[in-house]
Amino acid sequence: MLISLICHGPVAMASAKYRVDDNGQVHTSNDHRFVGTRLTTVPKYGEIGFSKAGFLKLPGQKTRLTYYVDEALEQAGYQVETVAPNPGAIKVIWEPKVRVLTGNGPQAVDEQTEVLRARLTATRSA
Repeated sequence: MLISLICHGPVAMASAKYRVDDNGQVHTSNDHRFVGTRLTTVPKYGEIGFSKAGFLKLPGQKTRLTYYVDEALEQAGYQVETVAPNPGAIKVIWEPKVRVLTGNGPQAVDEQTEVLRARLTATRSA
């Protein structure tokens, strides 16, 4: 299995701490295989800048998350790396130990695709 997430997608990793037991009860555990993984995502300063400049705004409607993805991931125990000071710069991180590939936004899609292709090709060859 290989997980590839881009832009805001890595926030899904924050849910890795939740477990459902045989009785359907939800429990949290910070002892899971992904804790401490290095990830990249859109940074808080990028969110703030883009929200002032270009994000969709609908009168009377919320169009933004109520939290910042990088902060949520750090609080969940991940090592988040972003690109400062330019949130539009490309950053891709491959973590082979847990087979997680992350990219910091749509600007990283080509590079992330190349890494993904290489990983999948290596898996088929093995």
